[in-house]
Amino acid sequence: MLLASEGRPFTREALAAARRVAQQGAHLHVLMVTRIWGTGLGLPHPGLLPNRQEMAAARKQVDQAIRHLEKHGLTADGQVIGTRRPAKVILREAESHGAEAIVMGADAKRRLGDWRWTNEPYRVAAKTPLPVYLITPT
Repeated sequence: MLLASEGRPFTREALAAARRVAQQGAHLHVLMVTRIWGTGLGLPHPGLLPNRQEMAAARKQVDQAIRHLEKHGLTADGQVIGTRRPAKVILREAESHGAEAIVMGADAKRRLGDWRWTNEPYRVAAKTPLPVYLITPT
C-alpha cells in the first residue's frame, strides 16, 4: 500500500485511513513529493529545485508518518522525490512497489481541469485502476 502526498503534511485522518485500509502486518510505502518549479532555458535550474530546508521538512514529515504507522503495528519505509509532475511520480511509485491501494490527503473537490497543485490527488485517482482513498479534512 502507498501513503502519498503531493507536498501537504500527512494529517491524522490520512494516517488513520492508511491504518484502516492496510491489514495488520502489512507493509506501507510513504511517499512525499516536493515541487520543482520549472526549468531555465530547458534545463533544470538549481534555483527552481526544492532547497535544503524544504527537503528536510519533507523528510521529517515522512519519518513522522513512518514512526506513527510502526507504532500501530505496521511496517513502513519512505522516500521524498522532487518533480514537476506529482501524479505521474505517485503512480510510478505505486506500480514499482506493487501497491494495492493509495491513500492521500486532499482538499475539497474542484474541477479536474483546474491545474492547481492541490488537485493532484484527484488526478491520481482519475489515472489509476487502483483504489484511491482521498481523505479530506473534517
